[in-house]
Amino acid sequence: MQRVLRKKHTDLLFSLFLLVLLAFSVTHMAVISEGVFSALTLCARAIIPTLFPFLILTDLLLSVEGTEKILSMISFPLAKLLHLSKQGGTVVLLGAVFGFPMGAKAVAHYYSEGRLSKEESERLLLFCGNASPFFLIGSVGIGMLSSLKAGITIYGIQLGVSFICGLILGLFSKNTGKMDKNAPFHQKKISFSHTVQGAVRQVLFISGYVVFFSAILSFTLPYIKSPFLSRLLASCLEIGNACSLASESGKYALPFCAFSACFSGLSVYFQTLDCIEGSDLSTKSYLPIKLICGALGFYIALFVG
Repeated sequence: MQRVLRKKHTDLLFSLFLLVLLAFSVTHMAVISEGVFSALTLCARAIIPTLFPFLILTDLLLSVEGTEKILSMISFPLAKLLHLSKQGGTVVLLGAVFGFPMGAKAVAHYYSEGRLSKEESERLLLFCGNASPFFLIGSVGIGMLSSLKAGITIYGIQLGVSFICGLILGLFSKNTGKMDKNAPFHQKKISFSHTVQGAVRQVLFISGYVVFFSAILSFTLPYIKSPFLSRLLASCLEIGNACSLASESGKYALPFCAFSACFSGLSVYFQTLDCIEGSDLSTKSYLPIKLICGALGFYIALFVG
């Protein structure tokens, strides 16, 4: 009975929050339009060009057995260090090179074929999602911070924090990459047209998150007087808008960008949920672990920046 009442109170509060948000949206249409336009520009210039081709290529790569063997050979030392299977090592490599949501997509692919255990899949989701070097070095470093070195530094910090996270989780793991015999198995057929359709769907989802959170930020940030809190809020929501705002932070630009890259924001969390939709994989530890990673990235950037 208490659980039912608690749920009703939660639903009521959430409904009131949505009504307030809707009212603000109606009274701030001009500001929201500017935020949406800015987000669409960001998607067209930085996100879609650095993501769409790799969504297609990664899906095709995961469907070819020979490619998997090559990637597993390259990632073998990493898999051993992190107590992962060869498929787990391949997932980490794909996430590091191609950026999110590639890591989560690869996890969903291998788990659906029964080649990753449930425990290893859920562990991988906590540290295999990274921003691509093309985005951090090109878009953030050169485009937003006007510094190639800054982009490389942010990318390096992100990889370092992900490695530390994976190493610690691996040490405490009870199932170090063993096959889950109860995991579902089905062979995925290669279809170029379906691959392109899936990539279009994913890039639209990602762009939708960027636009939505940009709209939210456009009318909430003016009410936040503290620059630190405004950048922290942006970093917790979506990495593209967060890095763009952080680039105006002076000496704290690098730490805020590092926090955004390591935490990834709610946008990437929802992208991860989209990738594993239909499976029984849990993400209950995702946000707390990623928040710790974000804080670690911020403090590392303070000392190396």
